[in-house]
Amino acid sequence: MNSELIIKIWSSKVPAEDISVTRISDHDFALTGVGKVSCGDIPADILLTVPDIVSVTELRLFPYVPENDEYARTYALKFAKKQAAVLGGAVEEILPDGGRKVYREGDAVFSYPALNEYTPKMHLSVWYAPDEGFDAAAGKVVDIFEKYLPFALPSAYGSSEPLENQCGKDGENFDKEKFIDFLKEESAPIWYARSPLIGVYIRDAHRSHAQREGFRANCITVEFPEKIYDYREWSYALRKVLRELCSACGAFFGQIAAGDGGVASWWWQGIPDDLGVACVIGEPYFSLIADCEGENADVMCGDGKNGKTAYFEEPNGPRISSDLLSLRRKRFFKKKSPYLSPDDFTKAEKFPF
Repeated sequence: MNSELIIKIWSSKVPAEDISVTRISDHDFALTGVGKVSCGDIPADILLTVPDIVSVTELRLFPYVPENDEYARTYALKFAKKQAAVLGGAVEEILPDGGRKVYREGDAVFSYPALNEYTPKMHLSVWYAPDEGFDAAAGKVVDIFEKYLPFALPSAYGSSEPLENQCGKDGENFDKEKFIDFLKEESAPIWYARSPLIGVYIRDAHRSHAQREGFRANCITVEFPEKIYDYREWSYALRKVLRELCSACGAFFGQIAAGDGGVASWWWQGIPDDLGVACVIGEPYFSLIADCEGENADVMCGDGKNGKTAYFEEPNGPRISSDLLSLRRKRFFKKKSPYLSPDDFTKAEKFPF
């Protein structure tokens, strides 16, 4: 086992070059590096809780053997937390066995809107062919959330209300393997996300049935307040998750968009005319849209099953021919039901399924 303790100070200010590290008797406690960082360098549970991080300071305590050197660890953490409080940020402690703990210092926090029926909302959704059920992708999806968007992991979940499994708002009672096993067994899970996210919705067209006719795609949706997308850190994480989910599931389309985004749940009728602030286009649409290999596309190559996908961000989205689009129907009278249905949209003239 590794016999050193690593402490990282993630901060919104760059520390002075002549930072003086406290001495700890019988131990080597040293500064091993200071560097600038971008969003992709920062662990998600820190990135999404402490705003404006620009720097990381790494410290090393050696030797460190759990239980034997707790006094040295206490002094090292006290020093790191004091620095983080001045610089504005968080302390990440990486233990010899690979475990980690995070301590947030200072007053800087994200401000989230109150949630109610009037809160403007956005969603991240991916649609993929119903050749397999969500059970085949469940483990990969949970891994992606854990790595890039831990707030999407459940605060509670179950098959009906009241929910059988309560995980706590910070996930203190969350059992990952138990949750994945649940997702493999339950085709229509109820999944409450952790605040500030609203919920995660799984539409499993392979294992669930519907009364009406039409093409149903598997669909994964994360719903969240529109305001959090304005934060650089949150928009980065959501865009990263969009790409990762599309790759993992072999999605033919994915988007981050306001409101419903132009699709009625899992009822796929064509590419929506509202592509959103970011979108991913995969096969069979990739081969039908020339811009998917244009200068504004970020092309990702999947495995043999998934094929290529193209990622776009506004305002540099692709040009899509009208015969591939599903459009919202114009109505002269207001609908009685607030819920979307396939009848609210036209079906594309060219439908490659």
